[in-house]
Amino acid sequence: MPVKDLQRNILAGIFHDRNAVDSLVTRGKSLSQVLTDDTVPGDELLGHFGLHPYSEASPAAGAISTLLSKPKSFRDELALVLRKFWQSTFQRDWAALEPGLRAESFRMRDIREERSVEDLGRELNLPVAFNDEAREIRPRAGSPISYGLIDRCYVIPSAFNARRCAAIQRSCLGAPRPTHTMSGSAAFTIRSTSLSSSRVNARNGGE
Repeated sequence: MPVKDLQRNILAGIFHDRNAVDSLVTRGKSLSQVLTDDTVPGDELLGHFGLHPYSEASPAAGAISTLLSKPKSFRDELALVLRKFWQSTFQRDWAALEPGLRAESFRMRDIREERSVEDLGRELNLPVAFNDEAREIRPRAGSPISYGLIDRCYVIPSAFNARRCAAIQRSCLGAPRPTHTMSGSAAFTIRSTSLSSSRVNARNGGE
């Protein structure tokens, strides 16, 4: 993966603010300037990542600084960590988890061929509601989001996210459209054209 894409993908998942990400990647602003800017949203999420309140000495700030100043080294070290994690632990676990997760994705495919997006969301007990009449997604907390603003939604089967948490972020690549990633009992992609017709495209996968 090109280092600029790596930087943007990681930062977009943390900051959820296109201007903040652009400023960091282009080095227009320092990390401390962005994190102490009161106009940058998401203090609660930044706190979850260990970035709020800002401390230059924090491990999280150090990791982001390395991502910005030495992206190739960061990418290589990240790949090494993931490879070691796979070889030492997760390869065995995944062999046990994958069949069930894959079966769930196929179950969802069967459901989506007969149901609307609204029905599918209820069937999968997603943490959002799809309203085709109003053409909007309604999170359990927060403001509704118009279908017209959504590029795609991913619902990912998870063996770990027992609380069914949802991550909602605004895309920093191309048009500033929000991308919604929700843990559920099946995997599918809802693209903008699919939302118009209340259809979904299934995909295999999991976490």
